[in-house]
Amino acid sequence: MKTIILLLLSINSIFPQLPNLKVRQITNIEGDARNPFIAQDPYLNFQPDIFFEIHKGNSSNIAFTNYYNSQSRRFSAPVYVTNNSSLNINPKCIQFPSYSGLNDFLFFQTNETGNWLIAYKTRKDSVWSNTRFVDSTSIGETNPSLLFVRPYNNFDSVRVLYQKGHSIFLATYKDSSFYTEEVFKGNDSVIYSQPTGFPYNVYSAPYVYNLFIDVAVAKIINGDSIIVYKTKNDSSGTWSEEKIVDDTNECSNPKFLAINSSFCLTYEIRSGKYRNINFINDWGSNNYTQSIIDSVQGSVSDLQTCSFYIIVDKLKIAKRNYDINNIHAYRYFKNDSMYISTNKFPNLFISYTGIPDTLIYTKVVHTGLAVGFINTDSGTVNVVWEDSTDGHIELFGLDQAIIENVESSLKPLAYKLYQNYPNPFNPSTTIKYEIPKETKVTIKLYDVLGREIATLLNTTQNAGQHEVEWNAKNYSSGIYFYRIRAGEFVSTKKMLLIK
Repeated sequence: MKTIILLLLSINSIFPQLPNLKVRQITNIEGDARNPFIAQDPYLNFQPDIFFEIHKGNSSNIAFTNYYNSQSRRFSAPVYVTNNSSLNINPKCIQFPSYSGLNDFLFFQTNETGNWLIAYKTRKDSVWSNTRFVDSTSIGETNPSLLFVRPYNNFDSVRVLYQKGHSIFLATYKDSSFYTEEVFKGNDSVIYSQPTGFPYNVYSAPYVYNLFIDVAVAKIINGDSIIVYKTKNDSSGTWSEEKIVDDTNECSNPKFLAINSSFCLTYEIRSGKYRNINFINDWGSNNYTQSIIDSVQGSVSDLQTCSFYIIVDKLKIAKRNYDINNIHAYRYFKNDSMYISTNKFPNLFISYTGIPDTLIYTKVVHTGLAVGFINTDSGTVNVVWEDSTDGHIELFGLDQAIIENVESSLKPLAYKLYQNYPNPFNPSTTIKYEIPKETKVTIKLYDVLGREIATLLNTTQNAGQHEVEWNAKNYSSGIYFYRIRAGEFVSTKKMLLIK
């Protein structure tokens, strides 16, 4: 039996404003800017682009924009990625730095060939490839969804989910091709839709891990919609039996999201006249389902989050006395009006008396919404949505600081060795570690046969967070290990060099 915990996020009827609230217009185009998507950035090395649709007449094309002046928060003019008379919609992009050896991948849905297909383009050195197709069938392919990628989590390939007919497929890019597999098999009576998924590692022995993939979908039978999921063991290639998340027949739009350092599964559920959002925090570790319940009657949908641990890792924060915020946003429909509801909490989904969400009115009903890092170096997150102005629909954004009030430096409480980043890498990678007191620190490298190949560090250091870089330009591709010895503390981790 599922345990339901109801948590209240109060919304003040006065619609208070954050002290530093400043809404910025991001686009100014001829046409309508719709459906924003902030690119995934698993290596956290630069400023991700905002991809969106530009609608003109009966056609739509995919374009992107990004910061060209981070001080003034100004965005570049849109750059077209597609430019034809077809409908190109639902952009989803994952971006990589040049040293990773991987291209940027942009997925989108197009009817360029007459029926809906999932297309993709890659970008290398600022040059986009021609349009290619993931599957190319006559059945019709829709709803592309990237697997949620946790930064530095042994990322090995690009994966995208999509709906084909009434079924759900997973496509994996390896060796310059996509390999597709059916995950949920539908028919005329059973429709699977709205796929979401993420990969994660389960360690079976030191330096040995198995990749697992969880995929959740909406399952529709006779008009009733429930949430189900499956798990794949990537090493064996087998999928589990279908399991039920929620069978109350009024569920839709499942989404895996990051909260703090864990993942949750969210989905929308009808409660009387209105819709709320349920979520299962720390997915895979408990079965507690929590609900966002609004104190004012209205419907919430399309929850988006941005987890603080990513930016802390990016900024290499050594100071510990700071305020860390989770940024979240969702659509809030009340009295025939649409709002973007956003706030930042030290712990998301905990009720804070007197800290209501900020409501931003938008004239566009069912507005597209995105949350993500636009300028990772400054520690800010953008909430991006659609609104109408001067007869067009444009993108607007709100900057929110995710780390504030950095003051004093506190010593780490324990020894800790972090996973190197990036990983895989070519040719350089960074190894970060913490020591709670002044200690002699040695870091050595070993090849896959256990032979010592280099000493990166051999010195006494003060308490705090430190890092050391390894440039492997003179080494061949393969698996390597790095080991730290600090006093009685010894720890070893694995890394992968790909050239």
